[in-house]
Amino acid sequence: MKARTLGIIRQITVSIVLSISLIIFGNMVGWVSPVLHEIRDYGRPMNLTNVEQSWMVSTIYLGNLISPLPMGYLMDMIGRKTAILSLSVVPIISWTLLMFARDAIRLCIGRFLAGIWAGTVFTIGPLYLAEIAEPRLRGALSTFVQLNIGIGSMFAYVVGSFVNYDQLAALSNGVTLLFILLFWNMPESPYWLTMKYREEEAARSLAWLRGEHVHVTRVGVEIQELSLGVHEEMQHPRTFKDLVATKGHRKALIIVQVLAMAQRWSGISSIVAFMSITITERNYGLLSVNHCVMVFGGLLILFVLLSTYFIDCWGRKPLLLTSTIGCSLGTFIVSLWFYLDAHTNLDLSNYFWGPFDGMIIYIVFFSIGLGPILTTKQGELFSANDRALASALTSMTLALSSFASTLIYLPMAESFGMFVNYLIFTVVSIGTAVFVKTYTIETKSKTLHEIHQELDKNNDPTGNEMYP
Repeated sequence: MKARTLGIIRQITVSIVLSISLIIFGNMVGWVSPVLHEIRDYGRPMNLTNVEQSWMVSTIYLGNLISPLPMGYLMDMIGRKTAILSLSVVPIISWTLLMFARDAIRLCIGRFLAGIWAGTVFTIGPLYLAEIAEPRLRGALSTFVQLNIGIGSMFAYVVGSFVNYDQLAALSNGVTLLFILLFWNMPESPYWLTMKYREEEAARSLAWLRGEHVHVTRVGVEIQELSLGVHEEMQHPRTFKDLVATKGHRKALIIVQVLAMAQRWSGISSIVAFMSITITERNYGLLSVNHCVMVFGGLLILFVLLSTYFIDCWGRKPLLLTSTIGCSLGTFIVSLWFYLDAHTNLDLSNYFWGPFDGMIIYIVFFSIGLGPILTTKQGELFSANDRALASALTSMTLALSSFASTLIYLPMAESFGMFVNYLIFTVVSIGTAVFVKTYTIETKSKTLHEIHQELDKNNDPTGNEMYP
């Protein structure tokens, strides 16, 4: 087998193994749907108040909120691979706690640890992947983040429909053990090894990744370029201040952070977590509530796959506009149904499918735009030097938005009615459509240099900012 082909196979293999860490997180997100159904309907394995249920769901995002920055320092200290492997004990402890939990406190501790794992994989994983992959493969390999989260959620939906609470936690722990066994043999990042002046090890790692297991000298040119780039970056470390140093940087930061907040406040975290207890307790033809949740997860995976075509075919801005308008339509249908059901005398017994259909519309449009495009925008709007800091900040924004939106979901429904939650989601999606139309830029088919030029187009040639 030619070295080039072998190298591609090896890089794809590393990506697939790494993706299991994201599947673990997706499973943690989807886990609450079958578990809440069992707790609320059957009191198994415990009874929880609405407030306790809200905290059980949202605590994962609290753990995610505080972990990106410490993970960033840790991966620079001990290495990308070593950091991920060392922290793999966290989901094992999390699942073990959840398996034996019979009260809200232990549930929340287990979910908080799950959030630590989320911060780990979202901070270290993408950077590790970018550092081991060739430039021509990097884009394709990085598009599977949302897909793997969907696969993990689908695992929880499907398996959770056939096993009990304890068995689901035990099987989920098995996925973590599988990840540890497979990832153990993956290479360390040659970028990090070069940072630590371990050039010989870096050359061996890079040679393996490029299919040159024996002939380390054949990657000599690439390792020299890598070494020069690494040491140049080390001489000019980036700080959060650099993210707002120019008008172009500030615009890029605003676009990504607003899209991050809009993504979660459009309803995705709450809908995924609470779907099994939100849709009405009646069969949808041949579909039970559990089957509806599976359909939802399957559509999420399908349309995330299709989005890889739509993004390059339609462009980022038109797709975001279409996505946000479609999301607002779906959540408006759900909000309207719950309002009419609770506050009017209309008989909706023959229209019980309304909430589920609205959610289906939402997930289809979310999956083709608002969901996956955020990752694409991060890679396009920030320079290589700023990307790690921007990603950490974006992870924290996503976590805080998810924490807040899931925490208030059940209390809001109990105090004001379920329709208020979906009305908020609708307003956010409409507002995001206006933001996309008036403030964001199109990046399709543009080089990074052209994108950054457009972001800085109000700057004069000397580099001084020109304000209107």
